[in-house]
Amino acid sequence: MTFGAMNAAADEPAAPAKSTPPAPSTPAAAEPTPAPDSNTPVPASPAPAPDAAPAPAAAPSAAEPAPAPPPPPLVAFPHPLISEVLAAVPTGSAGDANKDGTRDATGDEFVEIFNPHDKPIELRGYRLTDKSLGKSKAWSFTFPQMELKPGEVCVVFNGCKATIPAPVGDESNAAGPNPKFDGARVFTMNAPSTRISLSNATDSVVVWTPDGRVVEVVKWGKVEGLPACSLTQEVSAVTDCSLQRDTLTGKLVAHRSEGGVSFSPGKFAPAAALRSVKPATGNGRTPGPAADKQPGTRPSPKSGGGR
Repeated sequence: MTFGAMNAAADEPAAPAKSTPPAPSTPAAAEPTPAPDSNTPVPASPAPAPDAAPAPAAAPSAAEPAPAPPPPPLVAFPHPLISEVLAAVPTGSAGDANKDGTRDATGDEFVEIFNPHDKPIELRGYRLTDKSLGKSKAWSFTFPQMELKPGEVCVVFNGCKATIPAPVGDESNAAGPNPKFDGARVFTMNAPSTRISLSNATDSVVVWTPDGRVVEVVKWGKVEGLPACSLTQEVSAVTDCSLQRDTLTGKLVAHRSEGGVSFSPGKFAPAAALRSVKPATGNGRTPGPAADKQPGTRPSPKSGGGR
């Protein structure tokens, strides 16, 4: 090249240099994990948890055992049974058995009966008497037409000069359950005189069937001339309390005081077991001693008032 050409080339502007894109960065390689020392134990990997065993199926609940049936009644079907007798009325306000607000030595006397069978009974014509055995103007009560359900309780008050909370029946008509006496059926003899009463020291309660047979006799003290009966209980005379049957088939014993009260008309707790029993069907008879006939010993008590 000549000197002139060199100057001409020097006078020409230089072409811009082409930029070269930077090379992509290479990620740093991960440092290798150092090999474990052969003398260092390597922890074992945890074993996978075993699948949970299925919960055992709930065992079917055993059926609750059925309640034991009540014992055979002391009396044959369809007779009622005495459950309580109050002859010696407690003194003071604690003696107000009929809940009329006044204690009366005669009016608060009562006899309680119940149906001991597993089916209803009809009370029409059944009669309660004392040792007079139904003589005129003596202690007695004849039931009107009324059905008594299994375990149902019935109370007969002397009722002399009494105003017993309603509903109350008499010898003409029965009344419905009385809530004042635990739902029992309540009656009054409406005794017209204090002379018509049970004796505290010596007397009895006799249950007669409509056809004049004796079903049950409860007596205390020296009582003579009573008709023979297979179901007869002689008890000791008590004061200031009633005589109450302790179980469905137990004996009449002195009533335990409960809250200062030593009687419980209408509340014969053992009878509740009968009310929970499914009523029997059919015309079968409940086992029990039959009512005793009285052949040629004494005429049956007169029906009606007999006061």
